[in-house]
Amino acid sequence: MQNSFLNLKIVIIFCVSFLSKDIHAQLGFCQGNSGDPIFIETFGIGTTYGPQLPASTTTYDFVGFNGPQDGQYTIGSSTFAYGWNMPSDHTLGDINGKALIVNANSNEEEFYTVPVSGLCENTTYEFSAWLLNILPTTGCGGNGVPVNVRFEIWNITNTGGPLFEGATGNVFSSATPTWLQYGLVFTTDPGQTSVILKMINNAPSTNPCGNDLAIDDIVFKTCGNLIAVEDTNSNDSVEICSSQIPYSETITAVPDGVVFDVHFYQWQTSTDGINWVDVAGETNVSISVSGITTTTFYRSKVAEFAANLNDSDCLTFSDVYEIIANEAPIQPNLECWENATFNDSTCSWSVTGTQPLEPTELECWEVATFSTTTCSWEVTGTQPTQPTVECWESAIFNDVSCVWEVTGIQPEEPTGLDCWETTVFDISSCSWVISDEQPVQPIMECWQIASFDTTTCQWEIFGEQDMIFTEDNFILCVNTNGSEVLEPLLLETGLSDTNYSFVWFLNTTTELVGETNSSLMPTEGGTYKVIVTNLITGCENEDEMLVIESEPPATLTIERLTQAFAENHVLLATAEGDGEYEYSLDNGPWQEEGLFTNLSAGQHKITARDKNGCGSDFDSEFIVDYPKYFTPNDDGYNDTWNIARIGENAKIYIFDRYGKLLKQISPEGTGWDGTYNGNNMPTDGYWFTVEYTEPGTTDRKEFKDHFTLKR
Repeated sequence: MQNSFLNLKIVIIFCVSFLSKDIHAQLGFCQGNSGDPIFIETFGIGTTYGPQLPASTTTYDFVGFNGPQDGQYTIGSSTFAYGWNMPSDHTLGDINGKALIVNANSNEEEFYTVPVSGLCENTTYEFSAWLLNILPTTGCGGNGVPVNVRFEIWNITNTGGPLFEGATGNVFSSATPTWLQYGLVFTTDPGQTSVILKMINNAPSTNPCGNDLAIDDIVFKTCGNLIAVEDTNSNDSVEICSSQIPYSETITAVPDGVVFDVHFYQWQTSTDGINWVDVAGETNVSISVSGITTTTFYRSKVAEFAANLNDSDCLTFSDVYEIIANEAPIQPNLECWENATFNDSTCSWSVTGTQPLEPTELECWEVATFSTTTCSWEVTGTQPTQPTVECWESAIFNDVSCVWEVTGIQPEEPTGLDCWETTVFDISSCSWVISDEQPVQPIMECWQIASFDTTTCQWEIFGEQDMIFTEDNFILCVNTNGSEVLEPLLLETGLSDTNYSFVWFLNTTTELVGETNSSLMPTEGGTYKVIVTNLITGCENEDEMLVIESEPPATLTIERLTQAFAENHVLLATAEGDGEYEYSLDNGPWQEEGLFTNLSAGQHKITARDKNGCGSDFDSEFIVDYPKYFTPNDDGYNDTWNIARIGENAKIYIFDRYGKLLKQISPEGTGWDGTYNGNNMPTDGYWFTVEYTEPGTTDRKEFKDHFTLKR
């Protein structure tokens, strides 16, 4: 059917079953055993479309892309056009597997015809194919024409009308498209070795939407009786243990006689159930097997005529009889009290025996351990050794807690001693011994005095060395470009000019002549030293401090590391100067590096400042990108859509989701207001193409993407 951009993508699947040779046979499958396929069409693999079918194969026209129109077809692995839905082809194991994708028209026409040769006369065959309705339930407004395919089997001369035929009936759209299999069983006439398969559109309609399908895995194979294989106990398989080999048995083919009454046999054997070889001379309904030592499979080739046993296109296979040989497990490791007996029927070991009981009535310090050498319990353990006791203690063993209990109290330590007296317990006399010696007065600095405290029993030192500086490092802010007026640095000792004298040095050795005050205003960086003399005590003290020069950024450069419309916009800010710098984006938190990522479209301000507080600088950069959505509701906010600062020579084209051009706008204009021909466009996704020159370059580029209109 003809499709517009609003049509959805559709795949058709057929389910079939038939046994009758009636010219109006119903669809159906072989109810017995089958042979290997003699004809298979999977339509190949790949990501391209095609190849084109031979002209004799179809009356439809081939297109080399995924959107065939009415009366056209393609061969591919996807159905993106019109919203069609083919999750994958049907062939198992395919990567990028293809299928025949048909857009059936409104006429009853053949869209697939193929001759099938190599058949055998007077032989029953099953034809099958997998079909998929590729139109979703929402396609065509929910009123799409369902798929309906008629299968016809013709004489190879293509005359006289169909020999066999059947139709799928209506196959409707589904929210979850599923491949469906259809089949047809037919029997060749005497002398007939070739037929023609035709697939015909059986859903003519004036409705211009729907009737879209995919076809895959077309197969022809022989169809015979349902042939079971049983042993003398009517089992279809047997399991034996390696202790029972070699194994012998007689197995028999049991056909149900539904398709034909006369049967000829050729027995086959396999070690893996995949690769089969004929058993020489075994052509009867039964076969006696013997000397079996490993897992072995048996089946029989079955034909209605003896000559057909040598033609894989004219025979079927029986069910498979499997002799499963299980390896007997090795005897398990036994405990000393256990015995093992092997059971042939279960192909397993049976273990019996019970461990001897653990002894009771043990002493509290004894432990019982089972010995696998003697297969008995051995008792070990020694009574705990009596502990060493202090001179005032005694020890008694407690059988309940199984420990020695120690009693006794040390004599009390004497009291009323001077603070410097100490006591030591003498274990020889089992009494306290007192020793005494007052602490010696410590050596003091010139500014200190000492006093003995009987409470703490220590000499207490009073007096503090005159403090000069509480910090070791100072920052001197300089400004090489003169953009800011910086406060001077003042090194202050905090001491009185009346009670102290001062001598200042630069870089610890160069005396600063004339600098004799308690403070100093440095004009350059370096190591400064001051020697302070207490005019009352005569104590002399000195201290050093490091003055470090720092300045605000001398230059600040911002570099765009990404182009317009990048997935992740990145700016790199670099500050240079005699200082340590940190960076902030749009007055946000400070960071060590000037690299900023994942930036939104628009103007961004980057500030750099000296970590030592000596000043800052800032600059701005504009990020070019497109808005992801807009809301044309006349509230004065996001009412139009445009791309700012992309350049006045840029061209912007806006399309709906089906590729229809709605508007061309200029980045210098007011933008798109969400209307087409004066009508409001609905909430949806819209596509755009912009042709522009990359900012900062002469490169002409094109960019495509989509945005959302919200109402």
